[in-house]
Amino acid sequence: MAKIDIHTDAVFTAGNYLTDINLHYPSDITKVSSLFANCILQADFDSATPTSLTRNRVSATPMTVVGAPALGTQGATFSETAYIDTGLNISAYNGVDLTFVAIAMNPGGIFNLVGRLQTAAPQQSRSLLWSAATIATCRWNSSAGTSTGGNITPSTPTGQAEFLVGRTANNNGSNVIQATIDVPRTGGEAAQTGTAAAYAMPSSEILIGASVGATTTVTCFIRAVLVFNRVLADSEITALYRLYQNYYYFDGIAI
Repeated sequence: MAKIDIHTDAVFTAGNYLTDINLHYPSDITKVSSLFANCILQADFDSATPTSLTRNRVSATPMTVVGAPALGTQGATFSETAYIDTGLNISAYNGVDLTFVAIAMNPGGIFNLVGRLQTAAPQQSRSLLWSAATIATCRWNSSAGTSTGGNITPSTPTGQAEFLVGRTANNNGSNVIQATIDVPRTGGEAAQTGTAAAYAMPSSEILIGASVGATTTVTCFIRAVLVFNRVLADSEITALYRLYQNYYYFDGIAI
């Protein structure tokens, strides 16, 4: 029997006469803030919308573009000299859980996707990043000065952007921090528990594509980033991934 694809953003009820249906729903990413509470940053980029570089869908305050990130089809290329200052001061979230999300290509080296990344001492970092040529990481410093990071090797298909989720929890149940990274495409997850409470991040902005001290050397194509000021549940990560997967499906883009 032939497969039927039905694409809709409306409620659809199927009777007994349709079988083997791929229903690419939901797919409306403008509904993120109403579906997932406490979203403080939702950015997605596309050359068809030049203002997408400054647009935070959940805030009326535009982000600041530094340099000239190159917009492409459903994404933009970022570097240490071409990045976005989100206007969100990370120190305001000391003592608050954060979840970082990025849909990005593998740049082949260390690169800050979203957050505060400091690669040199004292490495005061709280970010979602590519930490090596094949490794994605959620990194957070403890008050003891040690780096807590969940690391995973996604084995992303060539030419495809990976949907990465980094969760930073202040209290894992024992009053120490925990950093977790998830790859919904594969179901992979890696977590590391720290040895102390969180380090108080200094006053600085959450950046997309750049690090403190501008120490990275590669460029990265990023489709979208999100930040929530809480830890998303596993079921929410799955639902958010499905939403963006459906959204990009209509442009022939796999994530």
